[in-house]
Amino acid sequence: MKKLLLLFVITLTYIGVSGQATDLFFSEYIEGGSQNKALEIFNGTGSSIELNDYVIRMNYNGNSWNDVFTFPEGTILENNAVYVIGHAEADAAVLAVTDSAVVNPYSGGTSYIVSFNGDDVRALCKVSGNDTTIIDIIGLYNLEDPGSGWDVAGVTDATKDHTLVRKSSVDEGNTDWTVSAGTTTENSEWEVYEKDEFSYLGSHTMGVETSTETDILTFTFPEQSGGATISTDNHTVDIEVVYGTNVTALVPTITLSEGATVNPASGVANDFTNAVVYTVTAEDNTTTQAWTVTVTVGSELSHEAEMLTFVLADQVQDAVINSDDTTVTSVVAWDTDITSLSPTITVSSGAQVSQTVNVDFTNPVTIKVQAQDKVTIKNWVVTVTKAAEPNHDAEILTFDLDELVSDVVINSAAATITGQLWAGADTSALKPTITVSNGATIDPESETTQDFTTDVVYTVTAEDGTITKAWTVSLTVNPVEMVSIYDIQYTTDESGDSDYFGRLVKAKGIITGFDGYGFYMQDSAKAWNGIYIFAPDFISALNVGDEVVVEGSVNEYYGLTQLKDVVSVNVGNTGNDIPNAILLTVPEIQEPYESVIIKTEDLTCVSTDLYYDAWRVANGTDSLYIGTELFSYTPELADVFNSISGINTYKRSYFRILPRSADDIDKFVGVEENSLSNVNIFPNPVNDNLTINNLGSTSQIVISNVLGQTVMSVVVSNSTMNISFDSLEKGIYLITIVDSNNNTRTERVVKR
Repeated sequence: MKKLLLLFVITLTYIGVSGQATDLFFSEYIEGGSQNKALEIFNGTGSSIELNDYVIRMNYNGNSWNDVFTFPEGTILENNAVYVIGHAEADAAVLAVTDSAVVNPYSGGTSYIVSFNGDDVRALCKVSGNDTTIIDIIGLYNLEDPGSGWDVAGVTDATKDHTLVRKSSVDEGNTDWTVSAGTTTENSEWEVYEKDEFSYLGSHTMGVETSTETDILTFTFPEQSGGATISTDNHTVDIEVVYGTNVTALVPTITLSEGATVNPASGVANDFTNAVVYTVTAEDNTTTQAWTVTVTVGSELSHEAEMLTFVLADQVQDAVINSDDTTVTSVVAWDTDITSLSPTITVSSGAQVSQTVNVDFTNPVTIKVQAQDKVTIKNWVVTVTKAAEPNHDAEILTFDLDELVSDVVINSAAATITGQLWAGADTSALKPTITVSNGATIDPESETTQDFTTDVVYTVTAEDGTITKAWTVSLTVNPVEMVSIYDIQYTTDESGDSDYFGRLVKAKGIITGFDGYGFYMQDSAKAWNGIYIFAPDFISALNVGDEVVVEGSVNEYYGLTQLKDVVSVNVGNTGNDIPNAILLTVPEIQEPYESVIIKTEDLTCVSTDLYYDAWRVANGTDSLYIGTELFSYTPELADVFNSISGINTYKRSYFRILPRSADDIDKFVGVEENSLSNVNIFPNPVNDNLTINNLGSTSQIVISNVLGQTVMSVVVSNSTMNISFDSLEKGIYLITIVDSNNNTRTERVVKR
């Protein structure tokens, strides 16, 4: 079984930070190719923030503010999280982390928030009562067209065809765009990236300091004769290469302080005839350090005559090489013919080894190694011994199955194994885990599925490869036992799976409902006391209220515990009372109440779109699916329910209530809706004249701009009114219709 996960509107990304911001601020701006446009807002205040108190103002081409973006009602931005507003036609990488995908009104959308082209200002504002205060801004709001865009960090027109990412050192917004943009990479609050860079979108890090370390940690050549000497005090590297090395084109491998870079780069050839200066730039992209690398050529030919490795085809462990006394000891398999062995030997660089083919190692053998200088010689004494004789035992030591009731009985003398399996175990496909004598092998192998309907014979071969022993395994299945629903359902396992999973059991309860494939039953109105029975062949003869004894196998169907492969359903008493519904809050509807009749109160329909035969309700921020499998009911969006009762089931990763009849749905009956819903407003967008019809009892039409200022008020004199928009500037307007009962309806209209 699975645990219930509550539904949320937005998935947020959390990044660890140090320190706290005083308020929200812009953390990323993307002005890319086509519709690849996005804004990212970061909350580093240490607390969750409701975005109802914030808006984003916008303008275009140096004009005054002409639009306002408001966040979806009730949106909460958690601490250390970002909120991404992206164009609905942006690249998939942008939309993958977008919280609000917006289409501009020219395409039938609702906002111009991400319809910018580099020369449009975006201001993050905080709303308090009637006051709207700018707390962060992108672009210079001076009512002058900047041309293509604004410069940022020394990059010309950086707000066009670039991605801007707020530096991690910035912990608050800045209403002075000139200071925020800066003139260099050092004094700007922003890092400028090329067009269509999306990898930073969806998360932000604040308060993380970058390293100023500029150390060279390692400096190596393939030709070096020893380790480099690195001085962090003098910032020098001294390294020696072997005699005869051409130093005019050496390729170094360099490792640096974390996040640092070096020029010339690691892996690039250089002429080291004279000292070479390498410049290391720290992670902060500001701190630099010059390092002087000096390469010297080592002395001539090596005098080393070491034996580095000694390998025989049949050796059972690595050879022991003792350079001090020039000896080698090797152990081979117990039955190896050591009179004719050909070892594989590696020696010091440039050295040579004497003939080592078909050597008789019955006694210690001396092998000569001559150094590269052709003068130094070492005589190595090699001793080869045989390993101990292998084990001749062919025993089975352990035999284990998940389906065993208790440990098996192993009889070595008779070479038999006997065991008892739980009721309902499928003996045709069991996979035992078997251990055998040290070094032995078994056929069939451990963890191999076998049919134990009849006895199975296992053959164990001893380590020596000669002795074998045939073992007969006999398994029998125990009779079916009566188990309470509680014992079947109750579990402390994190997976939620029943401890009786896979077992054949008998269980008794009262039928509470049918779904066409089976039925639900309970034995009391308590947690862990309900279960689903998948028995399509039996339901035609059963009724709600029947007390039944069911024999079937415990199974988990996508997290729902059930009895399936039902053998029998025996009816006892009929017409029994159904257990009362248990009153729960939405968060309490969890694993313990699976298949139990429950009830929850104060619900509102938030979605009529069926999700696998279920509509959705909510109590505050807690939502719940209502299934239609037992009783078909079609709600209206925003319907209010005093309570909904039914059987709690688990489907498609969520718990859901299954009402059994209309009696389980207690809908709140309110006042009759007003008639403004019949009013039509068209066209939208509008060029010259706006038509509004079906006005009925409407008394007044008020037109205001996005700042809430009334620009026109019309008294309704006919059921159809034509209103001229010729005198209005382009932008978004709010049309508010008022009827005789002071009911209102407000719609947005775009003036082209």
